[in-house]
Amino acid sequence: MNSDNPTPEPLPAERRTKTAANLNWPIFLTALLGPAVLTTLAALVVKTGAIPIGLILSVIGGAVGGFLIVRRIECGVVVKIFLGLIFIPVFILVTLFLCMTGCSIGGGGYRS
Repeated sequence: MNSDNPTPEPLPAERRTKTAANLNWPIFLTALLGPAVLTTLAALVVKTGAIPIGLILSVIGGAVGGFLIVRRIECGVVVKIFLGLIFIPVFILVTLFLCMTGCSIGGGGYRS
């Protein structure tokens, strides 16, 4: 080791910079796949009314999924808000597509 260039000591816990939050995979996957599973079950059980369930759950699941992804990214507050405005609608559309697929697998929302 070179005595002219000592290694820096690690910072105490209270002085460390805040790092990005870890992605909670069970909550993330539940937020993305849960609405599709519930829409499929609703389409199997209920003769009508599975479509509104899929719409409402896809908005909730997409917002939670987008929020979890944005929370994980290390950047400033303004950039996180901008990314949230991009990611949340994208995840809402993804969960809506999964809900429509689940509704089709379950037999459709409006059967005679």
